[in-house]
Amino acid sequence: MLTSLRSKLALSHLVVILLTAGVLVFISFSLLVGLHKRETFALLERSVTSNSLQVRQFFNNKSFLLQTIITSNEVASYTKKYQDIALISYFKQFQDAFDTLSYISPNGQEEVLMTMGSMTNELTNISNTPLFKKAIAEPGTVFYETTIDSTNSSVKVDLLIALNSYWGDKTVCLIRGTTSALELEQSLTSFAEDLTDLLMVTDENQKIILHPNKQLIGKTITTPFHEFGFGRREELGTKGLYATMQLATPNWRLIRIIPYETYSAVYKEFAKQVVLTLSLILAVGIIISIYSTKKILAPINRLTTALSNVSSSKKTITIEKYGIKELDGTVDSFNKMVQKLASTTFSKEYLDNILNSLQEGLFVVSLDGTIEAANQRTLDLLEISEEDLLDQPASRFITAEQVYTFFRSIKQVEFGGLETTVTTAKEKSVPVQLTISVLLDDDGDKLGFVCLILDISHKRKIESEKEQLRYQLHQAQRLETVGTLASGIAHDFNNILTVIIGFSQLLKEKVTEDPTGKNALEQILTASYRARDLVKQLLAFSRQEEHKKTVITLHPVINETLKMLRASIPSHIKIEQNISPDAYTVFTDPTQIQQVLMNLCTNASHAIKESGIISVYLGNIQVNENTIQPYYEEIPSGDYAEIVVSDDGHGIKEHDIDNIFDPFFTTKDVDEGTGLGLAVVHGIVTNLKGHILVQSKENHGTTFRILLPHTDANAILPSQGSTNQGELLAGKGEHILFVDDQQSLTDLFQNSLQLRGYKVTATTSPEKAFTLFREDPFSFDIVVTDFAMPKIKGDDLVNKIHKLRGDLPIILCTEYHTKLLGMDEISAGVQRVIKKPYTVNELIYNIVHVLHNPQVNG
Repeated sequence: MLTSLRSKLALSHLVVILLTAGVLVFISFSLLVGLHKRETFALLERSVTSNSLQVRQFFNNKSFLLQTIITSNEVASYTKKYQDIALISYFKQFQDAFDTLSYISPNGQEEVLMTMGSMTNELTNISNTPLFKKAIAEPGTVFYETTIDSTNSSVKVDLLIALNSYWGDKTVCLIRGTTSALELEQSLTSFAEDLTDLLMVTDENQKIILHPNKQLIGKTITTPFHEFGFGRREELGTKGLYATMQLATPNWRLIRIIPYETYSAVYKEFAKQVVLTLSLILAVGIIISIYSTKKILAPINRLTTALSNVSSSKKTITIEKYGIKELDGTVDSFNKMVQKLASTTFSKEYLDNILNSLQEGLFVVSLDGTIEAANQRTLDLLEISEEDLLDQPASRFITAEQVYTFFRSIKQVEFGGLETTVTTAKEKSVPVQLTISVLLDDDGDKLGFVCLILDISHKRKIESEKEQLRYQLHQAQRLETVGTLASGIAHDFNNILTVIIGFSQLLKEKVTEDPTGKNALEQILTASYRARDLVKQLLAFSRQEEHKKTVITLHPVINETLKMLRASIPSHIKIEQNISPDAYTVFTDPTQIQQVLMNLCTNASHAIKESGIISVYLGNIQVNENTIQPYYEEIPSGDYAEIVVSDDGHGIKEHDIDNIFDPFFTTKDVDEGTGLGLAVVHGIVTNLKGHILVQSKENHGTTFRILLPHTDANAILPSQGSTNQGELLAGKGEHILFVDDQQSLTDLFQNSLQLRGYKVTATTSPEKAFTLFREDPFSFDIVVTDFAMPKIKGDDLVNKIHKLRGDLPIILCTEYHTKLLGMDEISAGVQRVIKKPYTVNELIYNIVHVLHNPQVNG
């Protein structure tokens, strides 16, 4: 029978080819079915998802138009019947968006109805409809209702919104718009243009409102739908695969369907191709099996002869014969060859173990540039097996031109220390250090190259981290410089403000008959208080002052700030504002919001060289997985109050956007900016745990979006028990020692305190103050001293005074926070610390409280 190797090989080849073809056909068909089904469902899912977004956008646009109509001046001013024509004229602006528009009184009676751009007298009362009751219950919200006309299978959608009065106590009017399902159907497109699928839509009652077969419109579907699956004709109107998506508003279900005839066409075509392919494979397999058998036997015979020529030595390893005469000679020759090579086996294994234990990769490159050998570390680094690596050109993994210049050199020198990158078999780029040596034979002739390769990814990572830390240190040093500058300015400016506020209050008390003068002093005081708040901002920016935060409503603060800004921004720049009174409350200091808005609007005005528009928006946004705007992707989910400042100025260059929040970075002229404005804005927003986003394109304007987390007013505990400072503003002859190195301050408070019934000894010298006190320690009832004074600081003066009289109450005045003074707690010698700048009333209030409660520190 089949005893020769030739016949066995021929038969086995043919069987393998046929079995392989059969297995491939089976696998291909299985993969085709699975892949086709997955792709079909994926296409349907993307298509229905796309449709859901289109439906949402369709109704969002309609809802936005209704909200625009009902909140417009034309509708708000509609009160009398003779204004019907005017209202219809206004409605005509929206005739392309709605089939009908109607104005409805609070009792549900239609008063004005526009159909196809004309007024209609067929008015109805909708007071008993569920849609009307929903709209009245939730004014400002658009509600939907679907109506199916069974006579012509047409579907229309009613949209209704109610408007309450300003005080929210009653409904003013309602606006209803209608649109046809046909318009919606025309706006819906398949995700793929070549996808021959069908669209079906059901309402909240599972009635079909959209379907290519108009006879099915109005039919109720009783079978529940899954996310996707196979549907029957009685369910879908046609047999096939479907994918669905449930909408929230309106409460509809979208269904995309591929008919079974379209879906199964692929398999029919595949079956034809399989029959053809198998016939061809069978014919080719017979030819290949005969030809390959001849080719296989020829090398085996030659190998047998070659092995016989090199074999001779002591036999150490033998293998059994296969019982096939063509291989018996090969087995005999192999056994003899193994005996000769056995002596070298141990040394080779030992050398392989050494090479594989190296931490560096090592590989050998032949003179023609192919890789001949490699240790395990090289294989791991290049992510490849030894079989796949050997005989591969080195240029596949190493692209550095210096390496191949060395390979081509006739000099036999070592090449090392080159830092470059290699590309792994998985197309990853790895930084490495290369060292290459020439490989020579016994006669000194060049055989190839030995390459050592070291992975330096960790080294590069450490260098990158060092560079990042260096940059952060540089930024911290710049901020420290800003802080030092701010605190220095604040120290002197606070003293000036204290004098201005104090003398203005004195004059205000005396100017009672002159309303003009009194008003001027009030304006001076208001400006001084604003300047005081600005100093607090500077100190907060330098981390030397803490803001007193509370839960605030944003829209009054922003409206007031925009009024102030209008006076400082050139008249050729228009300010458009859309400030929602329903914006979320946030936990902040109002002055911080003012500073953020003033900086952004000032920058926007500088960006507009000629005429232009600055737009300011305040509203709410809920960031979650359904938020479709890509620029909110990095924002954590939650409720935010959103402030948006946009301009149509020259915009920001792309290479400057990453640096705009750096202190002192500015692209403005020398007299236009310092580079601190946006750094302050960024610091404030970050401190409030908010987020700031920038969108800008050169010559196309800039938009800043600020998101501040919503804080419920009930979540913040109110401060306990404030005391009215106006209750304790008179003295009874108490003797006060007042010390401050500013002559204007000592003059101000000496006169003011004396007018309020106190005896005052004032001096600008802490040395003189201590001398006066030492002469008669018990003649003084209280000491008021500044902290930052030359030669002797305020706390040193306090210590000296308390050594002579430890029970004397003392008030310390400073513009710094107590922690910055090295005082984690107010020392036992100081009853109270007052922040500069302060008013006369504030000082007297603290003096009286300390005198009445000398044991209390705070």
